[in-house]
Amino acid sequence: MNRILLLMICLLLSSCGFHFRDSPTTVSPELKSIYIQDEADARTGLYFSLRQNLQALGITLVDKPTKAPVSLVILDDGFGQSITAMGTAQQINSQILTYTVTLVLRDANGKNITQPVTLNTASHAWQNSNQILGDTTALPDLRKKLTTDMTQKILAYLSATDTQKAIHATHI
Repeated sequence: MNRILLLMICLLLSSCGFHFRDSPTTVSPELKSIYIQDEADARTGLYFSLRQNLQALGITLVDKPTKAPVSLVILDDGFGQSITAMGTAQQINSQILTYTVTLVLRDANGKNITQPVTLNTASHAWQNSNQILGDTTALPDLRKKLTTDMTQKILAYLSATDTQKAIHATHI
């Protein structure tokens, strides 16, 4: 019983949002404003998550790339899914959902500041074979988690030393 209680406490703590402790608190001074261009699928969950987090960092989002010194251009994004049946009677399914985003930073003239970079994140879930594959309640939650994780990866990319140097170099 104590093990179950300990497991429940660990699960509760892991879902409380502690992963935001590693969120970047600073970005390049040139990023007082930014334009987000989502060529992959405008107005996705990623776009809204990025917008919310950038605004929380005090960055203004503008409606045209010419109004910002830097544009974050999402060239491609997509979810992938793989399901593997396990056990002698194929009674358990392992489901891995991945999220891949390719992005580039551009200046106000549309010139690339950085080379395109591809970021990946993944989440794993187990499922009883009695459940419908791709359970409609589990999949949206996994996608939301991956979107949150990807937002954090993009913010970390924006605050990385090399990225900040590249942004600064275009504004000297």
